[in-house]
Amino acid sequence: MVLGSSEDALTVCVLDDEQGMVEMLQESLRCLGFSSIGTCDPQCALELIDQGRVRVVMSDIKCLGWMASNSWNMRCTMTPAYT
Repeated sequence: MVLGSSEDALTVCVLDDEQGMVEMLQESLRCLGFSSIGTCDPQCALELIDQGRVRVVMSDIKCLGWMASNSWNMRCTMTPAYT
């Protein structure tokens, strides 16, 4: 897990199976004024949602398989931000 920087901004979780892509997207978000937490582990992204540390997950199309799993669907249904 890699933390980005920027104070007082929405924190975005960057989820990708390639660490280099995670880092590049985090740098782009930092330049736009957003803080971020990057990970290659979808379970880590779920934990960040559960902990209330992030409300937005940015993922590439390859990760849609992870997001289509029951745990992602249940999480999106249970999280107040999605209702």
